[in-house]
Amino acid sequence: QLSEENIINNNNNNNDSNNNDTNNSNLDRVAINAITAGNQCAAELLSQVLQVKNFDPPEYENINDSNLSQSLLTRSRKSVLISPSSSPSSSSSSLSSSLASSSPSSSSSTGSSNLISSWQPNAIKKGVFILHRPAITNAISCWMGRAKFNISPIKVFEKLQKPETRKFYDSTLQNMRILRKIDDKTLIIHSTHGVSDYVLPQREFVFLQRSKEQDGVFIVCGVSFDYPDYPKNKKIVRGQVYSSGWVIEPYKSGSLVTYLSQVDLRGKSIPSVLMNFFAEKQPMCVANLRKLLESEN
Repeated sequence: QLSEENIINNNNNNNDSNNNDTNNSNLDRVAINAITAGNQCAAELLSQVLQVKNFDPPEYENINDSNLSQSLLTRSRKSVLISPSSSPSSSSSSLSSSLASSSPSSSSSTGSSNLISSWQPNAIKKGVFILHRPAITNAISCWMGRAKFNISPIKVFEKLQKPETRKFYDSTLQNMRILRKIDDKTLIIHSTHGVSDYVLPQREFVFLQRSKEQDGVFIVCGVSFDYPDYPKNKKIVRGQVYSSGWVIEPYKSGSLVTYLSQVDLRGKSIPSVLMNFFAEKQPMCVANLRKLLESEN
């Protein structure tokens, strides 16, 4: 399972990984920046998931039990909440600080100036442990879902590496296409999302997807990226994706799967009730993915 050692190793190897991945004379500046930003995003994702481990239930198999669910949420809410600016160890704290800045041509960011509160247990639905992190601006949505899958980590990872899988687990997705494939681990993607013009008007995103494995933990992460070949469209608002994505850990005979969504929808002010309607769909992507994989298994 994910531990502080993963974070330490990832921090120590991040520069080496960047050098190895970008040590190709055929890569242009956009590709190099994308790979570097993707590695930063993956490390930040690991750090965020490590922060919520104090909230984990004793056994993920039993979290659907109503009595345990209420007990778990009560216990978790009384726990000492870990601030994003003070991770469990000095190594992961320094890692989070080092990841606060983005690469030169990337708009990727941990959003540290806007995402300043602590993760808080929110609910348990369909076997998914849901956590929320309030942000200081209403348009930023920060949600996390964690659940056990009776499927091996590598099978979950292989499914998530395919961008087209998203249409099966994310009900807000309208369109998606790959703008550029940099390598087998790194893609630049354009997507549009929305619920309806009356509930949540359409938003577009241009982001990079990076996939990697770190000491038995699999990561598929995404973060907004300034891609020169795809400028903003004046007819649609472009949202901002902060470090988001999937972390898949070995768990008993299956996997412990975490999905983190940190998104700024931007545009005009969005009523909180509509924002919550959209945002609460994000952690349930975990349940939707599990249902998809189990139907294929």
